[in-house]
Amino acid sequence: MTGYISLVLSAGKSADITLTYAEAYVQEEHVGQDHVALKKDRLDQKNGHLEGYQDNYHAAGLGTQDDPEIYEPFWFRTFRFVQLHIKTGAEPLTLQHFDYQETGYPLEVSTSVKTSDESLSDIWEISERTLRRCMHETYEDCPYYE
Repeated sequence: MTGYISLVLSAGKSADITLTYAEAYVQEEHVGQDHVALKKDRLDQKNGHLEGYQDNYHAAGLGTQDDPEIYEPFWFRTFRFVQLHIKTGAEPLTLQHFDYQETGYPLEVSTSVKTSDESLSDIWEISERTLRRCMHETYEDCPYYE
């Protein structure tokens, strides 16, 4: 997914918030020679953990229920998984809303594909989704790694 993150908070002065954006779960036993975690099973949350790009936000604690504090980065984020870690200070924090607004080039698909081989039925959907994730003001090979 590529999207603009929105985190809506109230109270929670001095809370530290870390958002980790990951493409896959990684396992320690699959760390390569250059110390880069290699993917094994993208969905193996039992044996893996998330590593990726991060946003760190320090809450001012000025938000209220009716006039919340909002964290929205200026640039979109790319992710398959998002991990939210909050460490509160002396004041409790209320997380009112955590969401994203999908972004990408407005692709209008006017083609469809049908095949007699059922095992290939998802290829078109995967290809279209990949194209949407990579199209912005320029075309990227992989928005997560670029």
